[in-house]
Amino acid sequence: MLALDPLYRKEFLWFLRDRSAIVQAILIPITAAGYQLFNLRGLFAKAQGEWNYLCGAAICFGTYFLWVLGPKSLTSEGPALWIPLTWPRGLEDLLKAKAWLWAMISTLIVLLVLGYAAILFPADLWKIALVLAGWFLFARSMAEKSVTLVTVASSSGERTGKVSTGTRMATQMGMLTFSIGVITEQWHLAIVGIVFSYLTAAAMWQNFRARLPYLYDPWSEQLPPAPTVMHAMVAISVMLEVTAILTVISAAFSSKEHLGTAMLIGYGVSSVAVSLFTMKFLYERNVPPGRIWNWPAGVLATEALPGEESEQRSEFYGGSILWAEYKEKSKFTFRPLLRNLQVLLPWCALGAISGLLLGMLAHEYTLLLRHLPGIGEMLRKAQGQISKQPDVRQAYTVLAVCFAPFAEEYLFRGLLFRALDREWGGWKAVLASSAFFTIYHPPLAWIPVFTLGALNAILFKKSGKLLPAVALHMAYNLVVTVW
Repeated sequence: MLALDPLYRKEFLWFLRDRSAIVQAILIPITAAGYQLFNLRGLFAKAQGEWNYLCGAAICFGTYFLWVLGPKSLTSEGPALWIPLTWPRGLEDLLKAKAWLWAMISTLIVLLVLGYAAILFPADLWKIALVLAGWFLFARSMAEKSVTLVTVASSSGERTGKVSTGTRMATQMGMLTFSIGVITEQWHLAIVGIVFSYLTAAAMWQNFRARLPYLYDPWSEQLPPAPTVMHAMVAISVMLEVTAILTVISAAFSSKEHLGTAMLIGYGVSSVAVSLFTMKFLYERNVPPGRIWNWPAGVLATEALPGEESEQRSEFYGGSILWAEYKEKSKFTFRPLLRNLQVLLPWCALGAISGLLLGMLAHEYTLLLRHLPGIGEMLRKAQGQISKQPDVRQAYTVLAVCFAPFAEEYLFRGLLFRALDREWGGWKAVLASSAFFTIYHPPLAWIPVFTLGALNAILFKKSGKLLPAVALHMAYNLVVTVW
């Protein structure tokens, strides 16, 4: 079906009719990638002795190929890129088609290397097949990130825009994690690399889409409305980095027996500080806190009762106007607040009950893991280490119940899921936000944590409020940490 699409047919005809396209899109990137392989020939020589090193080298080769291919392919079309701006499908669809084509070309090249690895190491064929499946997902996200490196030339030949070094480096995010996970046979790291690459692609594309109409006039371009996927990812990353730094500092001034307290101080201070800073950052961009804690991005609406004037409907609960303005405008009474509580409490109760049930299922899941060879012994050792530090469990319980639900729901659902829903919509946004939430937890907890993230995303959108998701998160963490 893709071959029947005019956009994909255009790209195929471009290869068939334009000999320079083969040079620009294939020969030059392969030459550049081959030059880098020559520089890393020691690693490549070692790669031939182990399937995982060979597969890791294939991933690095394919990634570098895409990194070079994107700008070269777009440059080869030159000023002709302005033509799709007048098409019914538009330039965005054309660039998406290019990303798909680049992903297919790179996959064919990587497939040759993986096929060679399968011949050398037939006993590891299933592992190589997993690498191929992971590469297929990673290549599409990498190709879409390469699209954002496009620059065009004016009629005078002057470049109208310059891609920053930070943007170029962002296209590589996830590659090292993915390849290291394959080389070391730590599959959870490979998954982290793929998820991080996909979310980075969504963030970069969201910003890129906002500047597409100004591709030939970059001085007039506007940023997409906040919060964006990039805002959410940066806030989450900063919170984790600050947590690590504060935990190390706290542990340096305390004994090993109080490691749990140090962790609590680090995460508690970091989650509160980053959340408040993010709220301030968004407020300065006309996004008050209430518009994050409620869905859709507007307000927690209050319908007027019979006999009330429509002016009494207020946006105060969404945080979009000040308290004094609200009182003056609607002659404040507690009736709207009570009506909102009547709507909110049932959803919070549903969230709490769902969290308790999910926490019980997570407990049964942990009991099942204890019967697996290797994993059960690892869990028993971890429990023994925790029992030697009596304050760790109490500190972790306080952290997981009192701090984590508010900070994580605000960042992962209020910001990230909302931005992804605006970018992708539907189940793709639910799955992507849940996957990003999951990779920040221990691998053994991924299944219940992913379920928690998906349920909270759905509950947030269905209820129109973030507090029920907080209630679900608190109840789940309470059961997991106390039981």
